Amino acid sequence: MRSILSIATLLTAALAAPITSTEPNAAAIKGYLPLTVTVFNDVTGAHAAAGIDTSGHFRTFYSDLFRSSALNRDGKIFATSIQLSFPDGPLPDGNSCGVYGPDKTVGILDARHTYLELDGQPGKAVETDVSEFVVKCDIYLVVE
Repeated sequence: MRSILSIATLLTAALAAPITSTEPNAAAIKGYLPLTVTVFNDVTGAHAAAGIDTSGHFRTFYSDLFRSSALNRDGKIFATSIQLSFPDGPLPDGNSCGVYGPDKTVGILDARHTYLELDGQPGKAVETDVSEFVVKCDIYLVVE
């Protein structure tokens, strides 16, 4: 019985271990390329970064990403812009993140467009309640 439990424990640990590889897109092939989105409030100077992956899940600014950040003021997230970064250098082509407000598409972040105004006011910093905004990152092209 002990050996069955030991084998089960080893298998569980092996399956939970992180994927490591010298291949630059090994994580992308699995559908989970780690990205960072940083949201800024250019009025107050506050900003916060959150890790996000390319799994295709919607992540809400308040409940999933920035609730416990300096952007939270009285239970709401106030911001002016968002930036996308990839920790290993330039974002590989074929990956993108859509940013959506409650009733509109704010824009798409990708390798060529890594910055978006969230306030809809280019050249001006206008605090905007982005609590219910969502970001969704996907892989559209997988390079093996």
